[in-house]
Amino acid sequence: MMPKDELSSFQPVPGHPELIQLNFREGEPLKVPLHVYVELDCKVGMQISESFYAQLQVEAEKAQAKERVLRSLSRRALTVRDVTTLLRKQEVSEAVRDGVIEDFLAKGLLDDRKYAEMFVAGKARRLSRTEIVWRLSQRGVSKDVAQEAVRDEHSQEKEFEAAFSLAKKHWKRHEGEESSLRFRKLGAYLQRRGFSMEVIQLVFNRLSGEIS
Repeated sequence: MMPKDELSSFQPVPGHPELIQLNFREGEPLKVPLHVYVELDCKVGMQISESFYAQLQVEAEKAQAKERVLRSLSRRALTVRDVTTLLRKQEVSEAVRDGVIEDFLAKGLLDDRKYAEMFVAGKARRLSRTEIVWRLSQRGVSKDVAQEAVRDEHSQEKEFEAAFSLAKKHWKRHEGEESSLRFRKLGAYLQRRGFSMEVIQLVFNRLSGEIS
């Protein structure tokens, strides 16, 4: 890039009315948000300094990064860690990455609390509270946020029903074995799934009543 360049023309970006492509005599074309074009008072024929071109490059990188995140969000919900990982893999600069995340947080398009609530609602019928918190932590949701979502969305009654549903399936898989052995295996299985001894005992009581 020469110290001075010139904005030679601009054109719309097909399928992206919010973007405009800027063409230069020397530099590579850049696709920037239309509002940036207006705010920076860009005009065909204007002289472009190296620093101004660098500023436009940052805006173009930011627009491209936002588009990638929006495409991913259209397929599934994401946590802040998910977006950070996505943009790192795309080799987006740290400054742009942080700016994009801040923008999405401000607009409510990224919200770990809402993500946790949806996750709990979807998993409450088959996971313990402990396992849900652990799985959320693996997705980058803070322990406090995960625990709060579990308290609000996953009642003790729901946890018991989840444990009992798993217990019935486990019990059936071990059909033909001695009852005492089946109960020992079941208890160990439910413990591994994160259920407390209190919940496990309630499951045993109900299961015993059904099979007696």
